[in-house]
Amino acid sequence: MDFDLITNIIIGIVVAIVFFIAIREVILWYYKINAGIKLLEEIRDELKKINSHSKQAETQQEENKPLDKADSKPAKNPWSL
Repeated sequence: MDFDLITNIIIGIVVAIVFFIAIREVILWYYKINAGIKLLEEIRDELKKINSHSKQAETQQEENKPLDKADSKPAKNPWSL
């Protein structure tokens, strides 16, 4: 008798888990949560690309800047007397 009880409990737990997974997928599909998560992941990936490109551009600009402002002279104005 104990074996039948344990078997029924295990079968009930397995059925409950399968039911939960099936209902979860239907709810996520109905409220378009899966599509929203996919879209947010794509946006995140694009922002990472943009951020990495902007960091590369900043480092290139910093490399091209003169180190000491005293060394760099302003351009002469040809219109001044």
